[in-house]
Amino acid sequence: MTTSPTEPRTNATAPTDMSPSIGEVRDAAAALRTGDTNSAPAEIDDRFVPLRVFDLCQIMRTDADTFGDQTDVLCEVAAAFEDVICQECDAFARKVADAYVDLSPDRDTIDLTPPDEHDAEELKKVDGWLNYLLDKANFTELTAEQLAHVVAVANSLGLRVKLDPARIERLRVYARGEGQITRTFRNWNHPFKGVERALDVYRRLCVVVKLREEPFLRIKMFKDIPASDVEALLPHAEVAMSTFDQVQLFGGSAGALGSALFKLIQAVFFASVAFTALLWTFLVGFFMLAFKSITGYYRTRSRRNSQRTRHLYDQNLGNNAAVIHNLLAMIAQEETKEAFLAYAICHTTKRPFQFAAEVDAAVEAYLKQRLGVAVNFDCEDALETLTRLELWSQADQFRVLTPREASQRLREHWRLRKSWNYHETMANQRLREGQ
Repeated sequence: MTTSPTEPRTNATAPTDMSPSIGEVRDAAAALRTGDTNSAPAEIDDRFVPLRVFDLCQIMRTDADTFGDQTDVLCEVAAAFEDVICQECDAFARKVADAYVDLSPDRDTIDLTPPDEHDAEELKKVDGWLNYLLDKANFTELTAEQLAHVVAVANSLGLRVKLDPARIERLRVYARGEGQITRTFRNWNHPFKGVERALDVYRRLCVVVKLREEPFLRIKMFKDIPASDVEALLPHAEVAMSTFDQVQLFGGSAGALGSALFKLIQAVFFASVAFTALLWTFLVGFFMLAFKSITGYYRTRSRRNSQRTRHLYDQNLGNNAAVIHNLLAMIAQEETKEAFLAYAICHTTKRPFQFAAEVDAAVEAYLKQRLGVAVNFDCEDALETLTRLELWSQADQFRVLTPREASQRLREHWRLRKSWNYHETMANQRLREGQ
């Protein structure tokens, strides 16, 4: 990254009509299954710093080698950062909540807006704001190729899930953080104990979907979701029976009908009376077996849906308006951590930085050394925050105010509410750029 500290963040994209359609995803998944393409999902841009602000301060307090005797005053700066950034997030939270209420399926208040005034522009604005929130919370939108890959390899713990493109008006899937979990799978060699297998997971996954048959914009957030389970999270997904279910369900019926048909053929050659009686027996048995097969089918599908619901129960972190509030809390944490890390590194460096890329590399190296984690640090966002909050003493050399001066500047900034509408301004700017 070579952005100067005074330049605004421009790397994020505004939502456009070029987002992947579910039809494109389904077709690409079919190609992957049949081996017509070697496409593989790209790794997500992991900008997430896996610490809370409080934990980051605790680590710095024990790192005298890097920060010397400045740790206490640096933590005061972190608290001041958090106050200002939370003020910005709280102001935008009210705006987003008021805009989303008309599109929420969970609304419990009276809608005073005439139905004909709920137009596409309202949906576009809310969708754009959501895209902005998810980007600021360090989520990455999955591309058509990434979605196609997870649909192609999906097994959902043995479930088969059908996707219906005709029901989808718009769909976005976002992920943040990658990791691994272990699950136990039973097979023919280990039918009881099973075997443990490592699965790649998205630590946080968010689905934003608009179905054609309803006016709502549905938002769901999950945790620790294996890539193979993503398609089961989509609200329009329908569970289909596996091959084993079909054999189990129709195998017995087919066997019984085959036996009755054999006896019917025998009766044709031996006696017309016996044939008539057997024919009635065959017809009654046929309709009874048909009834049994149909009810068995719905019972099996209901069991599969129940299995899917139980599987996802603990993974669901929120729906609709609750997701928005969760995202704003995440943004407050991410923005504070990014700005504070950049500030602390710039303050304690012995040699002035000349390029933003040097700040970026220094922060990533510190996180790798202290935490053992590899993060694609969002340096551009961090430097933009330092510029917005007026914390540079010499911007061209990435010199920041002293901790005492920075705390005072931030407290004054918070008292005067200088940037209270920052997020609304930036979100609307991205909407205009996406038009």
